[in-house]
Amino acid sequence: MPELPEVEVVRRQLESCVLNRTIESVECLHPKTTRENPEFDKVLPGSQFESIDRIGKILAFKIKPTATRSPLTTNCFILAHLKMTGQFIFVDEDEKIGGGHSLTQSDFELPHKHTRVIFNFTDGSKLYFNDMRLFGYLKLVDQAGKDQAWARFGIEPGRPEYTWENFQRIFHKKGPLEKGGLGDLKKTTLKALLLNQQAIAGLGNIYVDEACFRSKVLPYR
Repeated sequence: MPELPEVEVVRRQLESCVLNRTIESVECLHPKTTRENPEFDKVLPGSQFESIDRIGKILAFKIKPTATRSPLTTNCFILAHLKMTGQFIFVDEDEKIGGGHSLTQSDFELPHKHTRVIFNFTDGSKLYFNDMRLFGYLKLVDQAGKDQAWARFGIEPGRPEYTWENFQRIFHKKGPLEKGGLGDLKKTTLKALLLNQQAIAGLGNIYVDEACFRSKVLPYR
């Protein structure tokens, strides 16, 4: 599964090539990927990606209506999660840029059987979302929906709020999980705590295991 650094690379790659391109049409090739928005392919034509934000492993494409043909009247966002096998691949006449789950040469022979959504831009370029195991998703939300999604995450490595003081507070933050707490820490292993996205955003098995190994702390302590 792509973790925080890999998803940030995807964000930067896409930001360099898809912003301000007008969407001509959207092809949804599997209903599960956009299951929360049956209208996904109908509301996006005529709009653009204005910016791409990220928290943890979630990408947020800010959508900007650009013309009267766009049914969108206010800014909204596409929340995208790659999960285990998701990939974004941008293609135009000059280049192919891809990121996410491990890429092979066959992944660039597009579209293929694992292509789930295609964004067709008016200049002829395309953005493909591929997902072999269908765990990933693309979801349309408004500003309140984005804020709600962001509120579920804790401090994130590499950002200003990731300080030693805030890191220490994680180990004292108890309470029911459903109310924003981290549960009974006496019943939680160190690895489970570090993987808890409410505590620290973006960490996955690979980096938690490596961090425990380098610090010589047992992950199941």
